[in-house]
Amino acid sequence: MDVRKRNKIDSTDLPKLFSEIGVYVADEDLPDLQQTLDPTDSGEIEFYALLKWFKQFREAAKIAEARNKKAEGVDKGGNNNQANDDSDEEDDDDDDKKEK
Repeated sequence: MDVRKRNKIDSTDLPKLFSEIGVYVADEDLPDLQQTLDPTDSGEIEFYALLKWFKQFREAAKIAEARNKKAEGVDKGGNNNQANDDSDEEDDDDDDKKEK
């Protein structure tokens, strides 16, 4: 990719780079991303612009993961914070016994 060691890659190499490092970017999102990383439309993406984007991407991924865990009711220790539905069933059983 940066075979000339100029701290730049051709913007056309972006999909290959993402593929090699395991980052998925939808094909329809690539043109906007290339424009973000190469705002002057030079055809080259500088290393530091790419590094900045990766840091933002990683941070956004961490935030999304934390939100997903919170939505699932799992705290950092792996404990489930959702109410235990079994306790409600036991209460229903007690009510049934009283009615008899």
